[in-house]
Amino acid sequence: MALAGGQDMVTDEKEAMSWFRKSATQGYPEAEYALGEMLFSGRGTPVDEPEAFRWIVKAAEHGHLLAQTNLAAMFLQGVGTMRDEKQAFSWMEKAAGRGFPDAEFGLGSMYLHGNGVQSDVEKGIAWYVRAIEHGDFRAANNLAFLLSTTLRIRSSAISPGLSESPSN
Repeated sequence: MALAGGQDMVTDEKEAMSWFRKSATQGYPEAEYALGEMLFSGRGTPVDEPEAFRWIVKAAEHGHLLAQTNLAAMFLQGVGTMRDEKQAFSWMEKAAGRGFPDAEFGLGSMYLHGNGVQSDVEKGIAWYVRAIEHGDFRAANNLAFLLSTTLRIRSSAISPGLSESPSN
């Protein structure tokens, strides 16, 4: 990769890690999340899931939507913390309620499978439809699969054009 002046540019994940940490300690949510992701994946540092979890919590508490969604997944799978489906549902619901397609898809799946909430097929499908409306076509694939296999779903549950968030 070259800069505009023709100089070669190389990546330095350790240096990036240092700058993300400086910014994250000042409470910048993008940096908190990036630091957590680097700690989780071992980019520029050894993998440290508990420390990654702590930084992703900070970013989520500051309203970072991807952090909220990934924090839900961490709670659901017990990565960097104890498994807690109720916490997973709570964080996924926060991000989905703000219109984040990944979280809408995740919340739909949680309702369908009863993760952290009582299983509710209609609510799960309604969240899938919402995710589809926001461009998440994994939800379209899952909905098509549901329709083509075992579920018999009322057509009102899959009508496009939801004007409001599905009720809980």
